[in-house]
Formats: sequence, structure tokens, C-alpha cells
Amino acid sequence: MTKFRWLIAMAALLVAPNALRAQEPTIVVGTVLTPSGTPVAGAQIVAVGQARIASSNAAGAYRLSVPGFVGQVVTVRATKIGHLMQAARITLRAGTVTQNFTLSEQVASLSAIVVTGSPTGTATRREVANVVAQVPAAQIVERVPAIPNITAVLQSRIPGVQVLSQSGAEGTASRIRIRGVSSVNAGTAPIYVIDGIRMSGGTQSGFGLSGSSQSASDAIHPQDIQSIEVIKGPAAATLYGADAANGVISITTKRGEPGEQSAKINALVSYGLQNWSGRTNTNYTLCTPARIAGSGSGAVGSYPGCAGLADSTLISGDLLRDDPLALRTGHTQTLHLDATGGGANYGFYIGGNADNNSGVVFNNRFKRYSGRANVSLLASDKITTDVNIGYYRTDVT
Repeated sequence: MTKFRWLIAMAALLVAPNALRAQEPTIVVGTVLTPSGTPVAGAQIVAVGQARIASSNAAGAYRLSVPGFVGQVVTVRATKIGHLMQAARITLRAGTVTQNFTLSEQVASLSAIVVTGSPTGTATRREVANVVAQVPAAQIVERVPAIPNITAVLQSRIPGVQVLSQSGAEGTASRIRIRGVSSVNAGTAPIYVIDGIRMSGGTQSGFGLSGSSQSASDAIHPQDIQSIEVIKGPAAATLYGADAANGVISITTKRGEPGEQSAKINALVSYGLQNWSGRTNTNYTLCTPARIAGSGSGAVGSYPGCAGLADSTLISGDLLRDDPLALRTGHTQTLHLDATGGGANYGFYIGGNADNNSGVVFNNRFKRYSGRANVSLLASDKITTDVNIGYYRTDVT
């Protein structure tokens, strides 16, 4: 009996190293490339069901630690916004396993990664029953750097989304309707969500030109936006609540990608002029003695149409351009500076903007100052920290 016990003990000692080795995590390494062989930086590699995540660096290389047992089969996925997801099944073993991924650019929109109101924050479009339209704002702003606001980015780019301008005055908000008006007495404006945080996007009346209203959403500078997603229809309420029955405009700002060993500085300075060259008639004017007396050429506040007329004569069709002080040449000034970069475990985006626009009417001016800092930190395979800070200020007269 004693000899038999010794044999069991020796067998247990022989099995123990293999059992211990089976508990050690498998290291999955490889590269993420496009079909043409270009490295894909910032791609996320996830072991399904293991809560482990890694990011590819500028060369497309990644390193992922996956716990499990020798012989266990695990699914590993590689995803990146704007690319199709790819998955592979690997068998865990002691040491290192190599698994490369090839991510094609997104052609079929059903596999796109979209921002949602769920706890996970993102999902593929196929998994979301809502109608989601995505606007690549960063690419649009790159082609048209002086684009003024969010509504101009959305203008005529999404079917079913109407952008209604109130006036041509500087700083005036536009009204956005998604799939038209759905209620007679309730509000029809969509809600705005920026980086997962709801913001006030309604219009408010101002004391400036003609009482035109302004919107807080126009304070966000287009240069800071990476993409805009529009969730259409009442189904958006399942993600964002009953207030989202008119749709949701979800804004994702720019950020650096962890694993991307780089730093980039972008600067923009623009200046433009706007002039009212038309001959537009004013309203009716009553020629008073003071206006008749001050109707001479060059007089301040003069009324040329009243020259030579009798007191209390009512005239119309007096041309605005007859008064050299009625209008002016407006201008637009934009200054933007940002820096984007990252390292093995962090990514950052820092940007600042200043706009100073004046309309063709003297009492119309729009000023906007904004700053944004987004920092992402990969503390470990299980912990990711994002810090987003934004400051916006607008002055409209």
C-alpha cells in the first residue's frame, strides 16, 4: 500500500508542471494590414469572452495576452472604424501564437462600428436596428477648411435630414429636421450627443440682428470633429430615451490612437470677404423735415430719395446702395491649431480655435473661441481611461 501511494505522489509531481504551464497566458502576436500591405495603426484586437484588448502600433504590430488552457479554442477579432471586422479562431498553447489580420476598407456599411447609447458604447451597424447615417466630418473639413459649423457639415449629405436656414446673418442657428415634422404641438428638434454626453442643442432667441436665434451646437468647431452619426426616427428613443423621438445627432471628436508612435501639428489661417452688391428696395419711408434737410450728398444718415419732396411724403423703392453707410464689406477670420499623437499606451488630441466674423450689416458680428483636449490611456489590458475636456464660448450680435 505504501509503494502504491508513492507512485501516485510521483505521478502528481510529473503532471503538476504541465498543469501550471497550462494556466500561463498565451501571447498572441501579429500584424494588422490592409489588402495592399499598408499597416493599420490603432486597430483594436479583442479576445472574445476574455475581456482582453490590445491596439496595433504604427507598423500594424500588436501583442495580446490571452489566459486559458492548452488546447482551448478562442476567437480573436480585429476592428477599426472605417474598416471591416475580421475574426480568427486560434488554439491556445504554451508560448506564442502568431495571427495576422487583413482589414479591408468599409464597403458594406452593415459592418461599420457606430456609437450607441448602450453600456458598451459601440456596436456594428448590423446589430443596431436603428437607421444610422454616418458623415465623415474630418474628411469634409479637410476638403473645405473654412466650413463654419455643424449644420454646414450636414447640409445635403444625409437623405431625410433637412437643414433650414433662418437667415444669412452671422451666428444664426439653422433648424434641423430628421424625417420631417412628426408632431403638431411637440418639439421637432433632434438631441445632440458629443462623445457620449448629451448637450443642449436647442435654439434660443438673441438680441442681435432681427431677433435671430442661436444654438449651442454651433459652438463646437468643425475642426475638432472626427465623425457625425445621425440616428433617424423614433427608434432612437430605445437608445437615448423618449426625448430622442425626433432623432439623435451623435458627434465624435478627434483623438489620438494608442499604439500610434507619432505626433502631428496642424495649423489653419483663413480670411474671406463678403459683399452685398445687389440693389434691394427698403420698406416705405416717410419724408420728414429732418430727413429732407439731411438728404444732401454725403450727409450722415441721409435719405437721398427725399430730396426736393414735400413734408410727409411717403416714398418707396429707395435703394440701399444709395446710402454709403447702410452696408459694409463683411469678413470671416479663422485661426486653428491642433496637435495629435500617441505612444505605446496613450494617445492625445489638443486643439484651439478662434473665429471672428462680421456680416454686411453693421450690427451683425459672430465670435467663437474654443479649446479641446482628449487623452486616452491604456493602463493595462483590462483598463482604458479616456479624458475629454472642451471649452466653448460664442458672442453673437
